[in-house]
Amino acid sequence: MAKRLLRGSPVTLAIVVLLIVVAIVGRGFRGPATALQFAFGTGFEQIVENHRWWTPLTSVFLTDGGIELAIVVIGAALLIGASERIMGSLKTALAFVVTAVFGAVFG
Repeated sequence: MAKRLLRGSPVTLAIVVLLIVVAIVGRGFRGPATALQFAFGTGFEQIVENHRWWTPLTSVFLTDGGIELAIVVIGAALLIGASERIMGSLKTALAFVVTAVFGAVFG
């Protein structure tokens, strides 16, 4: 089953694993550590003043606690998984990056 999941939905699997790893490393079960939030969180100050151009993408992987993490992981598995089955892995990865960046920048 793991082989089939890895072959059939590698983008979904990678995103879900990244969400969980960031939560474990960055205390995501209680909200991200301040240093992690500063390094990877986004906002006007982060992008414009601190020149942290990568934060619109990395901030997508930060959650504010266990309940939010569970909702995000389940949502990502279901929705990104469905997108990957419909659009394919490459288009799904591209759509994820584009919507994450545009959402963070314009939000």
